[in-house]
Amino acid sequence: MGQNLSKKKVLVVDDCSSVMQSLVLVLRAAGFDAAGAVTAEAALQAATQHCPDVLLCDIQLGCTNGIELSLEVRNLLPSCRIILISGDTSSAELLNNALERGNHFEVIAKPAPPKELLALLRKP
Repeated sequence: MGQNLSKKKVLVVDDCSSVMQSLVLVLRAAGFDAAGAVTAEAALQAATQHCPDVLLCDIQLGCTNGIELSLEVRNLLPSCRIILISGDTSSAELLNNALERGNHFEVIAKPAPPKELLALLRKP
């Protein structure tokens, strides 16, 4: 039972509201069912309610980090694909720590060029 790519649900999480809203708009314009959140708490609630196919999450989320949030979403929704975004070089240490604990994530640089982001999201 193949899913229509234009209906793929994406949850965008970024603590910068304008970045989150911009990404949601780009994804919706490309045919994705996109929603957004600016806090880890809101993201977990949205993930539980909407069961996204993909979590597109900033690594640096103010009080928490996107890696920990991603692990929580992965526990709730094991089939949810996780893509982390980051424009902060300090994120490398967080990613290395996660990798040492056996957690691998796809990562895209921020700001993500829309064409590159859409190509990544369209991959199975």
